[in-house]
Amino acid sequence: MGSLEHDPSVQLTKENAADFRMSDLCVEQGIEWAWFPERFTFGNGVTVFKATAMLAEQVVVHGTNLSLDEYLHLDKPVPLSELQMVKQQNPSEGWREYEARWRPGTCPQGSHIVHLTGLVTKEPLTEDGYQDLCDVIERGTPVDASEYSTEHFSKTRAWQGA
Repeated sequence: MGSLEHDPSVQLTKENAADFRMSDLCVEQGIEWAWFPERFTFGNGVTVFKATAMLAEQVVVHGTNLSLDEYLHLDKPVPLSELQMVKQQNPSEGWREYEARWRPGTCPQGSHIVHLTGLVTKEPLTEDGYQDLCDVIERGTPVDASEYSTEHFSKTRAWQGA
């Protein structure tokens, strides 16, 4: 299939990536190469990336951009039973920059989390190897280890974290 790059001194960045491939699922959902910021670091080996996007919302009096407190300070006598309150999105400049990274019309319009799996290899994967990885990562298809020789698998290592 291809051997992973496990050298911690190798840190592949968007700026020095010689070759890359985006999965069809990522492209369908609007995540293309331009989605990654210019100085994005892919690390080495297999890495799971998580992006959290929070779209600010505010509660306002319907038909205005005013909070209830701001509206009441206008000194307009209005029975409270006639007021309607609505949630309104309040995108920040940071949100607009994030939204612009997506292919137009594909950025989820609300707070969300994006999980991506990146793979850095020493040489390109075969098409079959790439499709097998997509099956495992994107569709949760279990790997049939009998289809591969033992040289394709490293020894199982226990995580030594806290």
